[in-house]
Amino acid sequence: MSVVVMAVVWLHRDGRLLVSVRLAAELDHEQFAQDLAVHLGWQVPASVLRAWERGECAPPRQVRDAIRKLAAMRLVPRVGPPPAGDTAAQR
Repeated sequence: MSVVVMAVVWLHRDGRLLVSVRLAAELDHEQFAQDLAVHLGWQVPASVLRAWERGECAPPRQVRDAIRKLAAMRLVPRVGPPPAGDTAAQR
């Protein structure tokens, strides 16, 4: 399922890319903004994320690249055995 989600995500542009990744990762705007900040090195206000999702303006390339990295990290299934102490119920 995650591979299919990834294929669809790569086809989206701008706000649709952002909302697709955010919803697939099951994050609200504030949580997604925090994840983006780690990759960008600067904080994106949740209100700006909402504006990008609505198509009011396009996210900059740096943000689109960070969104794709987050998608790869969060949505692609892990390969190999889970870490020690990790159970399916904790994922």
